[in-house]
Amino acid sequence: MNRKIKALCAGCLSLVLLLSGCGEKGTGDQNASAVNPVEDYVSHKVNATLHQVSVTESTRPFVVNGASDYKLIVAEGEANETAADYILRYVERVTGCRLESAEASQFDTGGKFIVFNDADLFKKAGLTMPAVDLDSTGYYIKTAGDNVFLMTQQDFGARYAVIAFLKHVLGMQVYGQDTFVYTKDGTTLPDMEITEKPDIGNILLGNWRDTFSADALYLMGYSDYKTQFLSIQNQDNHTSLLYLPVETYYQEHPAWFSAQKDQLCYTAGGDAEELDAMTSEAARVMLENIMANPNIHAGQFTMADTWTSCQCQACSDSAKQYGTRSAAVIQFTNMLSRKIQSGLQKYADENGTEKRDFTLYLMAYHKFVEPPVVKNSDGTYTPNDPSLVCDEDVGVIYAPIEAKYIHNFYEQENVESAEMMKAWSTLSSKMYYWLYQTNYSGYLYPFDSWDSDVENLRFCYENKVDIVMIQGQHNMACSTGFTSLKVYTDSLAAMDLSLSYQDMVNDFFQNYYGAAAAPMQQYFEELQSWMRYLEQAYPVEYTGNIYSVLVGENYWPREMLLRWQGLIDQAYEALNEGKNTDPNYEIYMNHVKMESIFLRYELITSHSGIYSAEQVLQMKQSFKADCIALGITHEYEQRELTEVYRDWGIS
Repeated sequence: MNRKIKALCAGCLSLVLLLSGCGEKGTGDQNASAVNPVEDYVSHKVNATLHQVSVTESTRPFVVNGASDYKLIVAEGEANETAADYILRYVERVTGCRLESAEASQFDTGGKFIVFNDADLFKKAGLTMPAVDLDSTGYYIKTAGDNVFLMTQQDFGARYAVIAFLKHVLGMQVYGQDTFVYTKDGTTLPDMEITEKPDIGNILLGNWRDTFSADALYLMGYSDYKTQFLSIQNQDNHTSLLYLPVETYYQEHPAWFSAQKDQLCYTAGGDAEELDAMTSEAARVMLENIMANPNIHAGQFTMADTWTSCQCQACSDSAKQYGTRSAAVIQFTNMLSRKIQSGLQKYADENGTEKRDFTLYLMAYHKFVEPPVVKNSDGTYTPNDPSLVCDEDVGVIYAPIEAKYIHNFYEQENVESAEMMKAWSTLSSKMYYWLYQTNYSGYLYPFDSWDSDVENLRFCYENKVDIVMIQGQHNMACSTGFTSLKVYTDSLAAMDLSLSYQDMVNDFFQNYYGAAAAPMQQYFEELQSWMRYLEQAYPVEYTGNIYSVLVGENYWPREMLLRWQGLIDQAYEALNEGKNTDPNYEIYMNHVKMESIFLRYELITSHSGIYSAEQVLQMKQSFKADCIALGITHEYEQRELTEVYRDWGIS
């Protein structure tokens, strides 16, 4: 373990219990010694990436007294039009002015226009694109006279151009789906020349997947699953048995399935004709889905979400020959992808159009997680056979579910997963890293991956990342355990991996909690340090994987919980001073209340003996009411809180 902890020793942590500093009522003695906070972290900051930002404030008027001389010219295309809409709406939100739109024919080099991705007007202004590869996500912003140009090489960059424009013109930063902060009023338009590309340009949100605000998703730089991957029966992953369902095909093609019928047989039992028929049918069904979704350019044909694999003789022989069971999956997916690509080419030829880009992903997970490679003496990897290299249009989703996510991939505790990541990246040029950041056995408990997440993004960058997703509490609308901090730092770090984790944390607390920032950050830092102590004190019980949760008074002493509840009370008091004047009062109050949920749940479940029956009932009813109001619905991944309320007798 190489994470730094300031004076984290047995002597220091005897203070953590705070036996002398806590009262019975949950207010706590705020002068009591606190847990020493974690220092800034051993980090592997990524530098020398493309972040050439030159922004100088000017006196150039933009919006004055609710009016502007600027007009917006937007090139055709859905991505451009979506991006322009964000500019129009958020400029209006801050300044009260809805910019007018204009046609390209109205452009004048001496005028006042914001030009979005019009290459002809860009050239007319005498400008040229920078001599760097912006790839699919990069952008170039340039002021020329009073005009401003926002240019990208591909559609995906439009989002990041908008984020940068709003940041530098309005001082906009999004800290969460309900927390948009503006530090400028849009009165002036700065001089800008920005050439930039996100370090990780395609990051998927792993929390609150179906409920997160669309605007916050876009403006924090997160990609939307619905526009990234094909779905079948409302599911975009673990799709193989949805494209080839047992009930449809088993009777005629039993060789396509494992004996238990819970996974495909990727060798079709060693029958070449059956394998050809299997991949042909899968290609036919997938092509129908692809053609029905013309704006989606990726899909998954991925294993069922079980710890099983086909054990037939052909699959076992393949595993013996190539060293892993994933070898058959790679060969199968290459065959399937070639048939899909052939179908796309045929369609293009018949319709006189360009062939559509489409990437097919397999999943390295559970029984199929090990890559078929050999490690060389220099630490690099070589495929066990040329047939095990993924085709150009085949990507790999590597999901190291067994990793210890309270540590990062640079640490010894995760060396096996880190090496697998390096190995898989030698087999495909399109790597999708599916990581984790919560405890699936205890949604209401904190999970100490805050800084590890950022380090893991850096590790992914070093290993050919194309897409990354850090999955958290995907089936809830919001989460306790300072999950919102993770959502913020992950989005910012993906843009620029050279950013300081601690700087991001400090910025988050100042803006996400308003006047309650100080007590909330103190609570967070004490909680994080306590969890580092638990990691050392209970290495068997607290392994750091995503199913390792500590419940009970041995791990969460009553006096400590009451002290932290006292910090929550301090936060409420600080906010109440602005109850009638702060327009974000209710938002901040809900943010604080969210972080009270863990404390209250643990007091109810592990320390109820210190309260009267009437007090416990009131605590349970209050807990339920707040969870419902906030949108907290699950005790853990597979259990809803309605079952808890029933067990408590308050359903």
